[in-house]
Amino acid sequence: MKKHQKSSLFWLLKVIIFIVLIQFTNTTQTIIFTLLIILSAIFYSLSTKRISFIYFVVVTLASIFYILYLAFVQHWSPVEQGKQILVHFSTMSVLFLLYISNYHLKDIVNENIELTNKMNELEKFIGNTVLLTQSEFENRAQIIKNSMQRRNETGYIISIDLSKLNNNISESILLDISNSALKSVRNQFDLVGQFSSNNIKILIQNTNEEGLNIVMNRFFSNFIQKVDEKIYDQLLIESVKI
Repeated sequence: MKKHQKSSLFWLLKVIIFIVLIQFTNTTQTIIFTLLIILSAIFYSLSTKRISFIYFVVVTLASIFYILYLAFVQHWSPVEQGKQILVHFSTMSVLFLLYISNYHLKDIVNENIELTNKMNELEKFIGNTVLLTQSEFENRAQIIKNSMQRRNETGYIISIDLSKLNNNISESILLDISNSALKSVRNQFDLVGQFSSNNIKILIQNTNEEGLNIVMNRFFSNFIQKVDEKIYDQLLIESVKI
């Protein structure tokens, strides 16, 4: 049985047990048990699996001793003792199923996060553009750096940071910046990648400072054709020789 199916089954069992439970309790007890279940659910969701299990064991033992204390002090009859044992067992069953459900739910969430991260790593381009993802840019950049080192060549990595811009502005011109960068480099040799919503990187291989200046002038020319020059002045542009 798959994890999400188990989780659904556990939730169904909890509902059934809780409905049976309230048939044997008065209003005050029902309110107490409901609050206990709600607080336990919150605690389970905020704590680790190990802490959650310790919590369940502590609550179980504490409630057992409390019931024994009440039975001794109030001189419960065998019928009352049987009723309270049933109520306690039902309550602990709900708490245990709640713990197991939360355990499986966290596993499902973690698996989804891992799958999402793996999918992002496997993606080579941003959306429908030819703009490289961060992981793909880094992989290709490492290969190019190794090749350049063997051939004793130099190159540059240009970082274009939009963090100084207003969020709404940076989101709207990100595509313009990417397109301007792509038009400014050699498609078969250089790389352009997006590292975040506020950062674009360009790798220019086998070039010198003069080649760097040519690319930067092309980028400036392409950029101001679409966006106000004042915005260009707010970009944080740095270049590092590799």
